[in-house]
Amino acid sequence: MPGALCSWSPRPSVTSKTSARGHYVYCARFRLIAAEDTRRTARLLARYAISTPTTSFHQHNESSKLATLLKRLQQGEDLALVSDAGTPTISDPGQQLDSRGH
Repeated sequence: MPGALCSWSPRPSVTSKTSARGHYVYCARFRLIAAEDTRRTARLLARYAISTPTTSFHQHNESSKLATLLKRLQQGEDLALVSDAGTPTISDPGQQLDSRGH
């Protein structure tokens, strides 16, 4: 059974700590978080004591990492995709993973 892909784009302007915490606690259930900026994502995960491993996934490495992430999804692993540029659907580095992973 294929794994699930959760796409999430945290907004710095969101002031609701409850909302942000809920999203990150939800992300904790995934085996891996592919993040556009792992440093920023790591700070947010640390805030909520979430130790889910992260990997970088951005415009400069998308072509080399896409196949690996898709294979992990096909093998049944649940992955999260965290984007800094908004929801990954149009021009974001995660667009291909989002479209092929669903």
